[in-house]
Amino acid sequence: MLENPSTPKIDPSVIRSVVERTAKRTNPRYKQAVERRKVNSWADRQAKVFRQMRKQMSVERYKEVQQAYFESHLFQQRKFIEAMEKAYNERERTA
Repeated sequence: MLENPSTPKIDPSVIRSVVERTAKRTNPRYKQAVERRKVNSWADRQAKVFRQMRKQMSVERYKEVQQAYFESHLFQQRKFIEAMEKAYNERERTA
């Protein structure tokens, strides 16, 4: 079969990445997450950290940590969330 010389060849990896990005950005859950982050990024960060903690802790321990968190000062809360985010990000990189 003869190829059309005027048509440039497109790399399949470029096509795949365009399709993946389009699929991701049109996903309703992804859109909701982006909107949540725009509205209140701090609350979204807190929720993400607590979701990750809940998977790893017993119910009682999770309640204790959450209660201590909400009784602490805002600066201590921010420091705690940032430390936990850092810890979870390091675990993801090494896993």
